[in-house]
Amino acid sequence: MKNLVVLTFIVSMLVGCAAQFRPEKSTCVEDSPNSALCGRASFIELKQPSQSARAKIGFIEFTDSGKPYDPSVVDNVIEKIEAASRTSKKNLLMVVFIHGWNHNAEQTDRNVMEFKRFLSDLQTDETKISVGRERDVIGIYMGWQAKATDSRIVQLLSYRAKKDLGLETGLVGVRDVLERLASLRAGNQNNRLVLIGHSFGGGVLYSAVEGKLIAELSDSDVVHQKAYGDLVILMNPAIEAARFVELQRIASSKIFLKCSSLAMASFTSEADTALSEDFPIGMRLFYADQLASSTEPELLTTPYGRYSKFSHYRLSISKSIPLEASLSNESFAKALPTWENFRQAKGAFQIGPIMLKETDSSIAESRKFAGFPILNTLVSGELIPQHNEIWDPRFAYFVRGLVGMEFAKARQCR
Repeated sequence: MKNLVVLTFIVSMLVGCAAQFRPEKSTCVEDSPNSALCGRASFIELKQPSQSARAKIGFIEFTDSGKPYDPSVVDNVIEKIEAASRTSKKNLLMVVFIHGWNHNAEQTDRNVMEFKRFLSDLQTDETKISVGRERDVIGIYMGWQAKATDSRIVQLLSYRAKKDLGLETGLVGVRDVLERLASLRAGNQNNRLVLIGHSFGGGVLYSAVEGKLIAELSDSDVVHQKAYGDLVILMNPAIEAARFVELQRIASSKIFLKCSSLAMASFTSEADTALSEDFPIGMRLFYADQLASSTEPELLTTPYGRYSKFSHYRLSISKSIPLEASLSNESFAKALPTWENFRQAKGAFQIGPIMLKETDSSIAESRKFAGFPILNTLVSGELIPQHNEIWDPRFAYFVRGLVGMEFAKARQCR
């Protein structure tokens, strides 16, 4: 084991520092998520045919010490979001995305292209669905040093280095940016801020919001239990269940009002072999020191979404109901009452062909899940086929619908 730790350290030294991909501050306009045009731009306008409203995306990148590459780029992105809000005079729907292991903010990265597509589709939904007020969609893509090299062996040996760097980046750099975005969100009571993290990026995000979530859930005087924004979403999070023990303990000790809003939703694919098979191996190999001193090693080797004591919901899809390309007013109106009932532990939530329900093991405890602020969900492999397939059109449709449902309520309370 000692030799493995030394080898991992040597590999981390050989990998070195990656370059900043997006130093340019001027706004660039793209007409396709796959465009190569704006590869160095830190702020992009996503042109959409036959639609006046355009989704936008800002990029904020962090060094291997967890700090922003260039604070002036962060300032520029924040200023452009503020300017977009003033110019359009509309409410903002801001969506942060933090990528996982072996990804970055490069123009050709699959996460970059798919997140752009998600934002464009979300903007289309916003122009079609009556949720009170149409919002301008602005994404914030946070790129951290999660990619070692293109060498598969070096990537695998960087497991602990990259996982730990993600946690540090969340605490050092991401939290400060979230504070600034939260201030923007607070400038208008109808603005909304969604925070999404995938894989190790889920660890980045959770390390940034964990303390605030726990503190607010612990405080009986807090009206809204929120972590900087309105909703934290973890997708196939590569985080050990041990990190959620305190959050789950506090949440489970309370009774929430039926109209309570969500604070965090986690989605883990049943078909995700990276989490079901590789994650336990990686934790045993690279965190043997922590396992040796742990009284509950299972909490360290089991990813959060697969720990049965914390997971109470399942997401599935019906093959007999067709999936719309975008969410229609009719589908939204039909789904909304099922969402309200679901949040009160009165049946399943269904949007189009997709259904979210409590698992059989939790039905007997349904009353305590009314208004429960944490939604830890196992997802059918038909919706998320594998660890990195988080942007499958069917699951993306559900996530857009979830955002619409949760923010459509006339009031939020605890």
